[in-house]
Amino acid sequence: MSRIFCAFGGNSSFALAGGRLFSWGSQQYGNLGHGTRGAVERTRAGGADQYHDVDTPKAISWFQSQRVHLLDVSAGKMHTAVMSSAEVYCFGEGSYNKLGNGSTGDELLPRRVVFTQSRNLEKLVSIAAGDDFTATEVS
Repeated sequence: MSRIFCAFGGNSSFALAGGRLFSWGSQQYGNLGHGTRGAVERTRAGGADQYHDVDTPKAISWFQSQRVHLLDVSAGKMHTAVMSSAEVYCFGEGSYNKLGNGSTGDELLPRRVVFTQSRNLEKLVSIAAGDDFTATEVS
Protein backbone atom coordinates (compact mmCIF):
# COMPACT_ATOMS: atom_id res chain seq x y z
CA MET A 1 0.00 0.00 0.00
CA SER A 2 1.48 3.35 -1.04
CA ARG A 3 1.15 6.52 0.97
CA ILE A 4 -0.61 9.62 -0.31
CA PHE A 5 0.65 13.03 0.78
CA CYS A 6 -1.70 16.00 0.58
CA ALA A 7 -1.07 19.75 0.66
CA PHE A 8 -3.50 22.64 0.59
CA GLY A 9 -2.75 26.28 -0.16
CA GLY A 10 -5.01 29.23 -0.77
CA ASN A 11 -7.64 27.84 -3.15
CA SER A 12 -5.66 24.87 -4.46
CA SER A 13 -5.08 21.25 -3.44
CA PHE A 14 -2.37 18.69 -4.17
CA ALA A 15 -1.99 14.94 -3.78
CA LEU A 16 1.33 13.14 -4.15
CA ALA A 17 1.08 9.40 -4.73
CA GLY A 18 3.74 7.04 -6.06
CA GLY A 19 5.99 9.95 -7.03
CA ARG A 20 3.27 11.57 -9.19
CA LEU A 21 1.74 14.93 -8.30
CA PHE A 22 -1.90 15.81 -8.90
CA SER A 23 -3.43 19.27 -8.47
CA TRP A 24 -6.82 20.93 -8.61
CA GLY A 25 -8.47 24.21 -7.64
CA SER A 26 -7.60 27.78 -8.59
CA GLN A 27 -4.83 28.20 -11.17
CA GLN A 28 -4.86 31.99 -11.52
CA TYR A 29 -1.12 32.34 -10.82
CA GLY A 30 0.00 29.07 -12.41
CA ASN A 31 0.24 27.51 -8.97
CA LEU A 32 -1.22 24.19 -10.17
CA GLY A 33 1.76 23.60 -12.48
CA HIS A 34 -0.24 22.83 -15.64
CA GLY A 35 1.29 25.62 -17.72
CA THR A 36 -1.75 27.90 -17.66
CA ARG A 37 -3.61 30.42 -15.54
CA GLY A 38 -6.90 29.05 -16.85
CA ALA A 39 -8.93 30.69 -19.57
CA VAL A 40 -9.86 34.24 -18.64
CA GLU A 41 -13.34 35.60 -19.10
CA ARG A 42 -14.53 39.06 -18.22
CA THR A 43 -17.62 39.11 -16.06
CA ARG A 44 -20.27 41.47 -17.36
CA ALA A 45 -21.35 42.90 -14.04
CA GLY A 46 -18.08 44.07 -12.52
CA GLY A 47 -15.61 43.64 -15.37
CA ALA A 48 -13.31 41.54 -13.17
CA ASP A 49 -11.24 38.68 -14.56
CA GLN A 50 -12.70 35.24 -13.96
CA TYR A 51 -10.32 32.27 -14.18
CA HIS A 52 -11.43 28.70 -14.83
CA ASP A 53 -10.51 26.31 -12.06
CA VAL A 54 -9.42 22.69 -12.39
CA ASP A 55 -12.39 20.77 -10.98
CA THR A 56 -10.87 17.33 -10.41
CA PRO A 57 -7.34 16.07 -9.64
CA LYS A 58 -5.12 16.32 -12.70
CA ALA A 59 -1.59 14.92 -12.97
CA ILE A 60 1.11 17.53 -13.55
CA SER A 61 2.48 16.10 -16.78
CA TRP A 62 5.72 18.13 -16.74
CA PHE A 63 7.16 15.95 -13.97
CA GLN A 64 6.25 12.78 -15.86
CA SER A 65 7.77 14.07 -19.11
CA GLN A 66 11.01 14.92 -17.26
CA ARG A 67 10.98 11.60 -15.36
CA VAL A 68 11.06 13.34 -11.98
CA HIS A 69 9.96 11.16 -9.06
CA LEU A 70 8.64 13.44 -6.32
CA LEU A 71 8.90 12.81 -2.58
CA ASP A 72 7.28 15.87 -0.94
CA VAL A 73 4.97 18.78 -1.70
CA SER A 74 4.17 21.99 0.15
CA ALA A 75 1.64 24.59 -0.95
CA GLY A 76 1.79 28.27 -0.13
CA LYS A 77 -1.08 30.67 -0.64
CA MET A 78 -0.37 31.12 -4.38
CA HIS A 79 2.75 29.05 -5.10
CA THR A 80 3.90 25.46 -4.73
CA ALA A 81 7.21 23.81 -3.83
CA VAL A 82 8.02 20.15 -4.44
CA MET A 83 11.11 18.03 -3.99
CA SER A 84 12.67 14.91 -5.40
CA SER A 85 15.55 13.13 -3.71
CA ALA A 86 18.04 15.77 -4.92
CA GLU A 87 16.12 18.73 -6.39
CA VAL A 88 13.54 21.37 -5.48
CA TYR A 89 11.02 22.77 -7.97
CA CYS A 90 8.71 25.77 -7.53
CA PHE A 91 5.85 27.23 -9.55
CA GLY A 92 3.07 29.77 -9.21
CA GLU A 93 3.06 33.38 -8.03
CA GLY A 94 6.61 34.70 -7.67
CA SER A 95 6.48 37.93 -5.66
CA TYR A 96 9.17 38.44 -2.99
CA ASN A 97 11.46 36.05 -4.95
CA LYS A 98 9.81 33.12 -3.17
CA LEU A 99 10.24 30.74 -6.13
CA GLY A 100 14.02 30.83 -5.74
CA ASN A 101 14.77 31.56 -9.38
CA GLY A 102 15.98 35.18 -9.08
CA SER A 103 12.76 36.60 -10.48
CA THR A 104 9.51 37.95 -9.11
CA GLY A 105 7.56 36.76 -12.15
CA ASP A 106 5.02 33.96 -12.07
CA GLU A 107 6.01 30.46 -13.24
CA LEU A 108 3.25 28.46 -14.91
CA LEU A 109 5.33 25.26 -15.09
CA PRO A 110 7.66 23.75 -12.50
CA ARG A 111 11.13 25.29 -12.47
CA ARG A 112 14.13 23.78 -10.72
CA VAL A 113 15.68 25.85 -7.94
CA VAL A 114 19.43 26.27 -8.46
CA PHE A 115 21.29 26.56 -5.18
CA THR A 116 24.52 28.55 -4.97
CA GLN A 117 27.69 26.52 -5.32
CA SER A 118 28.84 27.59 -1.88
CA ARG A 119 25.97 25.56 -0.43
CA ASN A 120 26.57 21.86 -1.01
CA LEU A 121 23.27 20.04 -0.61
CA GLU A 122 24.15 16.67 0.81
CA LYS A 123 20.60 15.53 1.42
CA LEU A 124 17.25 17.27 1.12
CA VAL A 125 15.10 16.51 4.15
CA SER A 126 11.96 18.61 3.66
CA ILE A 127 10.44 21.69 2.08
CA ALA A 128 7.93 24.26 3.27
CA ALA A 129 5.96 26.94 1.44
CA GLY A 130 4.06 29.73 3.16
CA ASP A 131 2.31 32.87 2.04
CA ASP A 132 5.50 34.64 0.93
CA PHE A 133 8.37 32.18 1.43
CA THR A 134 9.80 28.81 0.49
CA ALA A 135 12.24 26.97 2.76
CA THR A 136 14.25 23.76 2.53
CA GLU A 137 15.79 21.67 5.27
CA VAL A 138 19.04 19.89 4.46
CA SER A 139 21.32 17.60 6.40
